[in-house]
Amino acid sequence: MMLGPAAPDNDRDTLPEGGTGIAALDIPSLPVAQARAFALVATSRPAVDELEALVDTDPALTASVLRAANSARSAPVDRIATARTATIRIGIEETRRIVLGTALRGAFDLAPSGIDLDELWRHLVACAIIADTLAEDSGQHTQAFTAGLLHDLGRLAMAAQDPHHYAEVVEQVRDGEDAVAAERAVFATTHVEWGVVVAGKWELPDELVDAVASHHLPAASGLGGYVWRARQAAHRLGIGDGVSPPPAPSPDGDRARAATLGRQVTNLSAHIAEQRGEPDATVGHGGGTEHLMTQIEWYRGALQRAA
Repeated sequence: MMLGPAAPDNDRDTLPEGGTGIAALDIPSLPVAQARAFALVATSRPAVDELEALVDTDPALTASVLRAANSARSAPVDRIATARTATIRIGIEETRRIVLGTALRGAFDLAPSGIDLDELWRHLVACAIIADTLAEDSGQHTQAFTAGLLHDLGRLAMAAQDPHHYAEVVEQVRDGEDAVAAERAVFATTHVEWGVVVAGKWELPDELVDAVASHHLPAASGLGGYVWRARQAAHRLGIGDGVSPPPAPSPDGDRARAATLGRQVTNLSAHIAEQRGEPDATVGHGGGTEHLMTQIEWYRGALQRAA
């Protein structure tokens, strides 16, 4: 069962009532299919046979992987119809990422809450890809991708549990309030705090819980540091988070640092893709940015629900 609006009576973990006197948010267990996927792909790269078996057991995973394998970017000669062929065509790492994103998306039943869901998923995918890129030489790039994708877990949970009140948060943000401050005013908690609770209930590894907890902290280290920098780079690319528009750096120093980070990320992304033999990798003349945006849209497209 997907995470959706809370039932009035249950015995699941709860946080205190919010500042508006609304019913407490609650945390359901992760659905079985999503739990199986997270356990296999969250922090490591599984074997082809393991991925194939996982994808074959879940129609949503199958649809996402086949959609990616049959996309124009993957350019198959013949239409791909099996999980094994799809995994071989797009690669284990790309399949792992798609499985992870599909599992996250399938865990939440998101009713209208004022959040721009297309922009939110673009933001999550962008942060995942950029964090992976930044962590390439650290030995943590697999975990960094996961951390980038999951960092707004609390926002997804809050919006799914109480879309009506999250719409109040969005309205306050549109009136100029900071998103975290608006969440605290409405819910007496924030998506960061709530994300830590959800990640713990879902028994995610401590390193991922820490990344969720620290993704708004400029001084964060480890995975949280990669995610914080990924968020800044995504903002530089004009990608908001579905609630707040990307902030424009105001002081000259901030603007210069953001521009430098954007160039580093886009050029490094293209260089890594070129090393991996990805067909659309181009360096220079804006190619880094174009390649990065192509990656983001390819993954986001693979995660779209089947019509």
